[in-house]
Amino acid sequence: MARVPSIPPPADSPVSEVSVDTKGAVVAILERNRTVAGRIARVLKAATGVPLVAVEDDPATLRSQLSADPFLLACEASEIELAVDWASDRYPNLKIIAWTQDDVEALLPVVEANRSIVGVVGWPSFASMPRPWELLQLARKALPAGDRRDAPLELPSLTDTIPWGGTVVKYLPRTSRERDLVVADVAVHAERLGATSRTAQRAGEVAHEFLMNAMYDAPVDGLGNSLFAHDRKQDVSLGREHAPTLRVGGDGMTFAVQIRDPFGGLDRATLLRSIRRGRAAAGGGQQVLDTSNGGAGLGLFRCYAAAQVLAVEVIPGHATQITAWFDLDIPPREARRVPTSLHLFLP
Repeated sequence: MARVPSIPPPADSPVSEVSVDTKGAVVAILERNRTVAGRIARVLKAATGVPLVAVEDDPATLRSQLSADPFLLACEASEIELAVDWASDRYPNLKIIAWTQDDVEALLPVVEANRSIVGVVGWPSFASMPRPWELLQLARKALPAGDRRDAPLELPSLTDTIPWGGTVVKYLPRTSRERDLVVADVAVHAERLGATSRTAQRAGEVAHEFLMNAMYDAPVDGLGNSLFAHDRKQDVSLGREHAPTLRVGGDGMTFAVQIRDPFGGLDRATLLRSIRRGRAAAGGGQQVLDTSNGGAGLGLFRCYAAAQVLAVEVIPGHATQITAWFDLDIPPREARRVPTSLHLFLP
């Protein structure tokens, strides 16, 4: 077993040395367009530190180049069923990233049934490739825990992911009144950082829903019983150790809203069920509400539908972190036609 890179990374390098089987690649790309595939390969190399990335448009040829235990396959959404079969039958540690210019929600049944899928990237039709920063973050987080310097109990905050020079503002609301003041301030900051008034309004709405989830649904007692989810209209006052952290920021190209609570109770099934219910509600379906925890069960869907990227990360029992990204180059009227990306790193 060889170790790469051959020259030890500097102390502040975000990626440790990654184990690579010299007989084959541990990172693979299945993509018909060779130019796009080459661009994606550069991004995945930068994210993982793996110099050997197999790139092919034929599944059989690609499989012949893989090691016995690859950890990442990036592919077009049209190949997602094949990728899932590989993860189920051949490569138990394989994580899958897929991209599409079509309806991401159409893939949700496959995503819900297969935990190997960690990201579905919405590729804007006007872009030459899937967003590089999205692929970078997804691939970095997909690294095996033993090869990540931030594992196992750290999550990259918005301060880490907004490019240096951008602005990030942090809030620590503990009461209902502070929540409302923060929400109003989020919309103001969004406009200051280049968002249209409509996008700023959406950012404020996402911040409100994030805070409602973090302050009402997330808090539990020592036995795991919900403290406030039964009544979202009551005023709350959280102790410092239970208070969520909200960050907002931008770099002139994107604006992001990020929430983190200290409970880590959100699971994959609940998230995807909320999105599925919301989609049904938007289409006039029946029985879409779930009021068992005091809410309508549609809040996470609203956040997903409002943004261009929704990234969800959970350390069970320690932290839930959700980030909504808004592309400031996309006019609000066109945003609905751009497929929304979904990043999933949660149990």
